[in-house]
Amino acid sequence: MPEWLHSLVLRLRTAMRRGRLEQDLEDELAFHLAMKVEASRAAGAPERQASHAAHRHFGNPAVIRERLRDAWTFPFLESVWQDARHAVRALGKSRVFTVVAVLSLAIGIGANTSIFTVFNALFLRTLPVRDPQQLRIVNWTGTGRDLVPSHSGYGSGGSGGVRTGSGFSFEAFQEIQNQSQVFSSVAGFAHFSANVLVRSQAHIAPAQLVSGGYFHTLGTQAALGRTLLQFDDSLAAPPAAVISWRLYQRLYGADSSALGSEIVVDKTPYTIVGVLPPNVYGISPTSPVDLYVPLARAEELSIYKLNDPGSWWVQVIGRITPGTSDAQLRAALDVSLSHIALKQGSRAGKKIDAPRSVIIDGRTGLAFLKQAVRDFLLILLAMVGLVLLIACTNVANLLMARGSARSRELAIRRSLGAGRVRIIRYLMTESLLLALLAGAFGLIFAQAGTVLLTQMLFPTDPESTAPIRLDAAVLAFTGGLSLATAILFGLLPAVRAARAEPASCMKQAGAGTGPVRQRLARALVVIQVSTALVLVVGAGLFARTLLNLGRVELGFRPDHLLLFYVEPQRNGYKDQRLIDVYRRIQEKVSAIPGVQAVTLVRSPLLSGWSSSDWVTIPGYEKKAILSYVHIVGERFLTIMGTPILLGRDFRLSDDQNSAKVAIVNAAMGKKYFDGNPVGREFSFGSSFDKPIRIVGVAADVKYDNIRREVPPTVYLPWPQRLASASGMTFQLRTSVDPLSISDTVRRAVAEVDPTLPVAELRTQEQVIQRATSREHTVAVLAGFFSGVAVILACIGIYGVLAYTVTRRTSEFGIRLALGATGGQIRWLVLKGTLALIACSILIGIPCALAATRVLRRSLYGVEPDDSLTLAVAGAAILISALLAAWIPSQRAAKSDPAAALRYE
Repeated sequence: MPEWLHSLVLRLRTAMRRGRLEQDLEDELAFHLAMKVEASRAAGAPERQASHAAHRHFGNPAVIRERLRDAWTFPFLESVWQDARHAVRALGKSRVFTVVAVLSLAIGIGANTSIFTVFNALFLRTLPVRDPQQLRIVNWTGTGRDLVPSHSGYGSGGSGGVRTGSGFSFEAFQEIQNQSQVFSSVAGFAHFSANVLVRSQAHIAPAQLVSGGYFHTLGTQAALGRTLLQFDDSLAAPPAAVISWRLYQRLYGADSSALGSEIVVDKTPYTIVGVLPPNVYGISPTSPVDLYVPLARAEELSIYKLNDPGSWWVQVIGRITPGTSDAQLRAALDVSLSHIALKQGSRAGKKIDAPRSVIIDGRTGLAFLKQAVRDFLLILLAMVGLVLLIACTNVANLLMARGSARSRELAIRRSLGAGRVRIIRYLMTESLLLALLAGAFGLIFAQAGTVLLTQMLFPTDPESTAPIRLDAAVLAFTGGLSLATAILFGLLPAVRAARAEPASCMKQAGAGTGPVRQRLARALVVIQVSTALVLVVGAGLFARTLLNLGRVELGFRPDHLLLFYVEPQRNGYKDQRLIDVYRRIQEKVSAIPGVQAVTLVRSPLLSGWSSSDWVTIPGYEKKAILSYVHIVGERFLTIMGTPILLGRDFRLSDDQNSAKVAIVNAAMGKKYFDGNPVGREFSFGSSFDKPIRIVGVAADVKYDNIRREVPPTVYLPWPQRLASASGMTFQLRTSVDPLSISDTVRRAVAEVDPTLPVAELRTQEQVIQRATSREHTVAVLAGFFSGVAVILACIGIYGVLAYTVTRRTSEFGIRLALGATGGQIRWLVLKGTLALIACSILIGIPCALAATRVLRRSLYGVEPDDSLTLAVAGAAILISALLAAWIPSQRAAKSDPAAALRYE
């Protein structure tokens, strides 16, 4: 056995029977000492001299005892344990200091943990699949509309006609599947919203079409039953479906009989063959999927076209083969896309440019759908990080004040042989205990904070994301953050306390170190106040942004509007039957007491959804322009309260049998038409076979985004665009509280078709609230955390001034005895505060300007260097600091000269 291992075994064995060995050691030392005494007595020495001689020869028993103990124990661990016990006792005696320090740090740690919990769930947590690092999501980028005239999924337009997208045609997907040399498996999927009927109850469920190899590619197993397999992905196979654990609980009450039962999806019965585990939510944390059906059923469900090469809708995810680089993968996929472009070009009789592939790491799922939340969480994380920094400087100041009060204790430790390193270690043990306590309370705060933050970020449906909860990564983050804060606030006071000389400390606690402590304490206060100023400026900018958004002219009246969405086409309604069911629903809800008017719209205003198309205008110099397209019902503009500037609103007679008509907004009329556009014509695309006549001009209305300038917009009556009216949102103008008739609305729709689910029943004001929810969240939290920062900074100012007043008690007594007034003494104290605040503002304003510059994209109607916000923030900091300094200055002004002169 190696010597080190033998020593470790002996030490561990000793630890198991420590009490017995201690007694054996005492007995052995006493025996050896007695033997020495007996030997001296045998040599003729008197009893007293024999005892003294034995002790001189034997040595100090205490030193021998410690050396022997060190040989068979763990001295370092014992000293650490001793420091910990002493630290617990010391903190227990200073309960007020402990409570203030722990709560200050717990607020900062808890806030950081809450935001990291959400950030981790949405951006950092890998998908619960096998080897997620091997997953790759395939997108494309390129120019031209010939290859991709119709695209579903997520994407964007760019300069020079460059487009990006996530969807591929089914033909392109099959071409990509042939890349077996770079992919071990490839899967296709597409999102849709399904009307489901379970136990005679209609519901809407977020669903996904998936290819037969989808679950195999992800490496996901079913909790009950099985997943979809290759043979399920065929029209010849019986319709099979897999449901999520969430849907299994919500609709079936976790009844195992759900497996093998029938679920009706868009009028087609499917057999449930499997239930996924609770932690499987799809490949997008912000859009969990509840229902999976085979990709081959796309056309049966009237969603996407399998055999249309111009319809790109299949999203692709693959598992890369080991040893294949992303560059090799891109090269292989570019070859596949070139083949697709050649095929389509030969069919069209012209050359078509091939797009290029874009490879995205798939370990955390789809990134695009989460991007809107990322910036807000990073801003919040930066804010709470500054709050924690202020808390750390505050606790550091408290520790330095406490160190000055404990100077005698530390001097005695130094005099008894404790080195500076041991003193630092002892004080850092106290700091670590404070940080651990703060971390524990921070986790408690984080539980409530995470729920609150999730509700604020996703106000309409907090359950519309993957489960957001504490996990091992969050616990590790909290532990690491607690350790970092212990070092941040504890190391400097510990080093400073360990450098004090025992001689000066024994003469008078803190003598000789006061000026140094004051300079350091004032520097920490400057850091606190300048950091608080940065947060107050940020909070002011976000508050003004929210105020400006609330003042935006929307172009319509959002009050007393109730919205609900139905999608009859998924229940088999087409053509005239689709028109009829919309009309029947409209008649039913119009008869509800309190409903004044009813209209329809494809995408509700400010819902975040939009539609656009290329418009060709005769006589305009450009071939085509991109315009937003709004599919609406009759009297939509009138019911919404949008002024008709020229012409008329849509009428009931504007149906599929009448001439094609449109209304344009003022922005389009001004930009693309000379004079009055009423009576002018345009068409979609490059064809003039079906011209559309403009019958009206409406005032500009905010369409999809409250921040964005009003784009050129075309309004079209939904009966004339029936292909785009598979699902519509009804908008009810009411004379009563809109939500008070929500149950009546559901019953009215059920009377028309009990299998038709009603979804997204909400008010227009709730839609707007959701559109500004993140700005509201940031403004509220920024205000809260800036308030916490100011309070902590005021505590720091109060602590420094209280210490200063105590140290200068004798000086104030002499001044009062010589005739100084209370006001002069008060000003003497406040003057130092003004100098501190002036220094803090001079440092804080440049820091605020630098920090807020990165917030430019998140602001609206206000610039980062807004002078009013800077002035108000500076005034708020100044007033708060003077209020914090007033109590110490009052105490100094009311000092008793006789008592003050006896203070020293």
